Amino acid sequence: MSLNQEQIEQQIAHMIKFIESEADEKVTEIKVKAKEEFDREVARMVKDEERKIVAMYERREKGMETQKRIAYSNKLNAARVKVLQAQDEYLQHIVSDAKEEVKKLAGNKKKYSKLLRDLITQGLCSLLETQVDLMCRKKDVALVKEVLSDAVADFKSKTKLDCTVNVNEKNFLNDDCGGGVELSVRGNTKVTNTLDKRMDMAVSRLMPAIRYKLFGASTSRAHFD
Repeated sequence: MSLNQEQIEQQIAHMIKFIESEADEKVTEIKVKAKEEFDREVARMVKDEERKIVAMYERREKGMETQKRIAYSNKLNAARVKVLQAQDEYLQHIVSDAKEEVKKLAGNKKKYSKLLRDLITQGLCSLLETQVDLMCRKKDVALVKEVLSDAVADFKSKTKLDCTVNVNEKNFLNDDCGGGVELSVRGNTKVTNTLDKRMDMAVSRLMPAIRYKLFGASTSRAHFD
């Protein structure tokens, strides 16, 4: 049965309407999916930016904390340096006073004579030579000659060696040395037994104990002498 023109047009119109309906549904579906994708992408971008912002502030906070620690450490170190400087100045003052007291020994002939004898004997025992040159302060020449024989006798008694000591009467030790003697062998090997030198040696050896006695244990030291 053939369709007339009107029926054909109706069927075509119906097909067009169906196609348009399908197209509208497809467009709606595409729009929904596109919106969902868009929303997900926006959410991801927002999340990424949030993480970046949080990370940036964390870095800034860490940087500020680091700067605070550095500033505190610098202030603490500066304070420690000032304390150490004050301690060193005080120690130097004590050492200077002690040296002046030691130098006063030269004013006591009895004590100084015994000290000179012991210093000469000790120097000879260090050198263990048979010919030794001795130098002292100009003001001590007479006293050195006075105790020299006893000092040599002490040396012989300790080492069983004989020794001749020549007192230098042309060149002398500086008065600032506080007293004592300097022994040498042919101008080379020397033993400096001046009061100033012996005081320096004693201070160097005893300084840790002196510092501990005066200032207590140092919190910055891992061990003690």
